[in-house]
Amino acid sequence: MLSSQGLCTVTAAFLHFFFLASFCWVLTEAWQSYLAVIGKMRPRLIRKRFLCLGWGLPALVVAVSVGFTRARGYGTASYCWLSLEGGLLYAFVGPAAVIVLVNMLIGIVVFNKLIHVHCDCQQRHVSPNLRRASLWSSCVVLPLLALTWMSAVLAITDRRSTLFQVLFAVFDSVQGFVIITVHCAMRREVGSAFNNVT
Repeated sequence: MLSSQGLCTVTAAFLHFFFLASFCWVLTEAWQSYLAVIGKMRPRLIRKRFLCLGWGLPALVVAVSVGFTRARGYGTASYCWLSLEGGLLYAFVGPAAVIVLVNMLIGIVVFNKLIHVHCDCQQRHVSPNLRRASLWSSCVVLPLLALTWMSAVLAITDRRSTLFQVLFAVFDSVQGFVIITVHCAMRREVGSAFNNVT
């Protein structure tokens, strides 16, 4: 029993980390879209910042949560996730909600910049393909992420209702399909690499 409880605690901590990391990586995608639209991409510097944001911020949140709670609340008798008692779930919901809010704000700014067709110097450097990808990201991927995780939180808090569990499964599946489509199927680099292999 003790070893399975320890394994459940470790599993819950890793789930906390990787779910927050998925949110942070979507935030980096929104940030990258914004930088691409305003024409200020510097790949080497951006890569380091993205790595710090994508992996470092979730590690910090989980480390602080584990440190303050001494891992109490990571895993319960019923499931290996954050406990609803004691408020530990807010160590996930809080940062996730802030990230979704920031993503939506960045999405609105990117959408606004892409819609307004002013011919200033910064926007001349933005290719139409990059505009479409940024527009797609801000209009489809970010709201889909928000819907997915709102339904997940509602499924966890209202376990009697299967509606939110079904909605989470549907939104999560659609989100996976959209991400694979946008980042693999629609990218020229992936298509040329695939053609070189076959």
